[in-house]
Amino acid sequence: MRRIHALWLAILLVASTPLVHHSFASGVDPGSMQDPLVTKSYVDQKIAEISGVVEVPATEPAPAVEIPTFVVVQAKAGQQVLCEESTELILRAGKAAAIGNSGGDGLSNVTLGADLKDGQDVPMNHLLIIPRTDGRGIKVLQDNTFVMVRGSYSIR
Repeated sequence: MRRIHALWLAILLVASTPLVHHSFASGVDPGSMQDPLVTKSYVDQKIAEISGVVEVPATEPAPAVEIPTFVVVQAKAGQQVLCEESTELILRAGKAAAIGNSGGDGLSNVTLGADLKDGQDVPMNHLLIIPRTDGRGIKVLQDNTFVMVRGSYSIR
């Protein structure tokens, strides 16, 4: 009985050897030149499609955009610094009060995340933004008040 089992085992081993050898000995790695993941013609076609869509950058550099900077403004007591939309203010020295519009809207104090209503004191070193050109700004309460302004403004 043992001999029969050994004989069957030998036959099975001899019969399965070519199958195992064929699966391991193919020598072709997935993704190699012999077995590519995609064909070269497919890649060339896609590159041609994309190159038609992608714009080639201009040889000339774009003109430089002038970025507005802060201007230091010295004002006297009683003067008003009236601003247009998107103007930014920072009170650096002295004392000033907010000027709101006729609708009761004030200045956006982005440092605090609050609104400065008409007549409220402007805190020093806080960034204020004027959202619209509607008469908003600051009224200077003390001589030698210095304000940093970025944007369009007028002093009255």
